[in-house]
Amino acid sequence: MKFPDIASTAPEMASFYIRKDGKGNFYIDNAYSSFNQDNKENTMDVQINTLLTEFGEDEEIIAIQKDVWKELDKAVEKDEDLNTMVYTTMPNTLAEWVASFSPQTSADDEKDGDKKDSKDDKKDNEKDNENSDPENTDVNDDKNDVNNDDQNQTDDDEKTNETTRTAYAKTKVNMREKRSTDSEILQTLNAGTKVTIHGTSKDGWFKVTCKGKTGYISKEYIVSDPSKVEVQKRTAYAKTKVNMRKKRSTDSDVVQTLKAGTKVMIYGKSKDGWFRVRSKGKFGYVKKEYIVSSKSKVEKEDTTQNGAPSTSTTYLNEGDRITLTDSVNIRTSMSETADRVGLAYQGDVVTVIMSYAEGWTKVSWNGQTGYAKTEYLR
Repeated sequence: MKFPDIASTAPEMASFYIRKDGKGNFYIDNAYSSFNQDNKENTMDVQINTLLTEFGEDEEIIAIQKDVWKELDKAVEKDEDLNTMVYTTMPNTLAEWVASFSPQTSADDEKDGDKKDSKDDKKDNEKDNENSDPENTDVNDDKNDVNNDDQNQTDDDEKTNETTRTAYAKTKVNMREKRSTDSEILQTLNAGTKVTIHGTSKDGWFKVTCKGKTGYISKEYIVSDPSKVEVQKRTAYAKTKVNMRKKRSTDSDVVQTLKAGTKVMIYGKSKDGWFRVRSKGKFGYVKKEYIVSSKSKVEKEDTTQNGAPSTSTTYLNEGDRITLTDSVNIRTSMSETADRVGLAYQGDVVTVIMSYAEGWTKVSWNGQTGYAKTEYLR
C-alpha cells in the first residue's frame, strides 16, 4: 500500500470474496471484507463467513501473513510517518467510522451479558438460533465470562464455534504460550497492536491471534477502543539549553526555555523531527536533536542568543570508522531541512569521508553516501 505524502510503502495482504451477478459479471462483495468481518457494518451470511474464517486459519495463509507482518514491522521501524499512519491514524479513523454506525454500549446498559438488540439484530439472532455472542461485546465485560464458565466446562481452546473480534494492546505487552506470567513469551506487542480475540476471557486472560501466532494476553492489557491505547512515554533530557515550542516549528511561540539536563517526558515517537514533551507541568515540542536518553549525554551550556545550541567546530579524520551511540539522520546535503538518505541507528558504523567547518561530515553508511551533523558522530 502507498499512502500520500509517506515515502515508504506498507506491505499488505488482503482477501476478497468474489461473486457473479445475474449477467455473469464478477464483483467483490464488500460485506465480506476484513473491515466488515471485524466491525459488522453489514449483514453477512453465516455459512460464507465461516468459510472465510476457515480459509484464514489455513496454515499456508497464516505463514504468508506472518511474512507480510515481518516486512511491515521492518517498514514502520524505518519510517516514523508510516508507523504513525499504520498504528495511530488508521486505527483512530476506523474507530471513528465504526462509532458512526455502531455506537458502543457500556457494560452498565447490559444485563446478564446480553446487549439490547435492535429488531433487525433480534431477527438475525433468531436465524442463528442465538448461538453466537453479541457482536459488540466489550472486551472488559466479565458478565459473559461468568455465565460461560458456569454453563460449559470445556476449555475455550477446544471450542469449534467461538466468536472472534478485533481489539488492541493497551500498552506494550507480552503474548504468552499459556495463561500465566511464568509461561514462555511468544512475542512482545507494542501499544496499539491489533489482535483478534477468540471467545471470552478465562482466568483473566484472552486467547488472541496476532502476526500469525496464537497465545494469551492478560485481560487488563486489551482494549476494544483504539483511542484507549496508552501513548508510550519515556523519560529523557534536554541535551543543551533549548526552547520548547507551542508547535512543531522554530517560528512557533516559545512555551518555556529548558536548561541543559532538564528532565522531560516524551510522548510517542518523533514527528517531522520534533518530540512532543512535558516538562514542569507544560506541554510543547522540542527538536529531536536536542533530546537525549541519558543525562551522561547532556552537554555543557554554550548557547546562542536565542537559546539554541551553538556548535563548536570539530573535525574528524578521513577514513575513521565510527560506531554510533545514538540514532543519527543521514541527509542529502548539509542542512537539517534536506531530505534524509536514511536514519542510522545506535550501533551502526559510518565511515568518514570529509569533515567541514559548517559542522557537518560527509559519511559512507549502509552502502550510501550522505551528510551527518559532526557533533552526533560519537
